[in-house]
Amino acid sequence: MVKEKLFWGNLTDRSRLIESLKNNEVSIVSTDTVYGFLGNVTLESYDRICFLKNCPTWRPFLILIASPDQESMEERLSRFVDLGSVSNRIVSFLSRCWPGPVTAIFKAKPGLPDFLVSEDGTIALRCPDHDGLQAILPAFEGLFSTSANRTGRPVPEKLSRVSPEIFEQVAYTVVDVVDELDGEIAKREPSSIIDFSGHDDLWRVVREGAYSIEKLKEIYEQTK
Repeated sequence: MVKEKLFWGNLTDRSRLIESLKNNEVSIVSTDTVYGFLGNVTLESYDRICFLKNCPTWRPFLILIASPDQESMEERLSRFVDLGSVSNRIVSFLSRCWPGPVTAIFKAKPGLPDFLVSEDGTIALRCPDHDGLQAILPAFEGLFSTSANRTGRPVPEKLSRVSPEIFEQVAYTVVDVVDELDGEIAKREPSSIIDFSGHDDLWRVVREGAYSIEKLKEIYEQTK
């Protein structure tokens, strides 16, 4: 049973969600991909998400960032990424894919807290193509996002696929108006994951998702 449902299109609901996230509470939200846990990039929120997912070991989570409308892509990335490892071509490539369902792995900026960074010193970012998320992201440097399922369980592309016991353990469930129909929603693909943590312009596709490998290669070839 859903504890309390908010709507992305409601300004008051978005304000309540922002306040909740700043208080290190975690919610389940609809995104441009699958349903996910959303939390502030703090240790308290990180620990809460690990508890909800029943993570057997330590692991980093994807970080959502705002669309670079009022500042450059480099400025957005600089909060989390070692910019010395990011070429102009990679920035150009991401400008063509973001906002959108592409997750990018980079070398992490030196000095970041351990809970933000993987054991190999990388960090994963995505700029979502979702009006509700983009409306709240400017209030944060970034937000944790990970699929709203227990570790090892299926990823929920519909709200009805989220385990019922999880709803009682989050602050809110935030949906788009169309999500009220739930069963009418087309299946959402997870994001494609690309690793840019190698040298120069070398990159590899870690997971083929909403963007096919062929499409990603096509976009990359169009960049300079």
